[in-house]
Amino acid sequence: LRTSRRHFTRQRAKRAKARMAHKVRAAVSQVRPPMWDRVPSRVQPPPLNLGRFKDKQHAQLERWRAAISKGRWAAVHADHFDWWMWPLDDGSRPEFNLRCEADVRALRNDEDWLPGYREGGAVCLR
Repeated sequence: LRTSRRHFTRQRAKRAKARMAHKVRAAVSQVRPPMWDRVPSRVQPPPLNLGRFKDKQHAQLERWRAAISKGRWAAVHADHFDWWMWPLDDGSRPEFNLRCEADVRALRNDEDWLPGYREGGAVCLR
């Protein structure tokens, strides 16, 4: 009786592991297209307001630097950062949403914004 229970438990665990591996493989292979490729626009989007992105990012980085200098990493973790640090195309703040490939190029080519983006990534990875 004891052997059959162990066998049953092992078989059940193997099946569960196989199901989970399949789900993980399926999830990893799915990348959604950017919003601007999914929603056709009849109107050319207005240019990205780089000044707002840079102002918000600068303020965020200043808060993080102050917290880090005091050893308060939990404050960095608990801080809300989103659209201006890691721009996306469908956030809840439309003024910080990327609307086209030109927006992506503008941010990547900006000599002030890109170093802040990299610094923010480095801080979050610590």
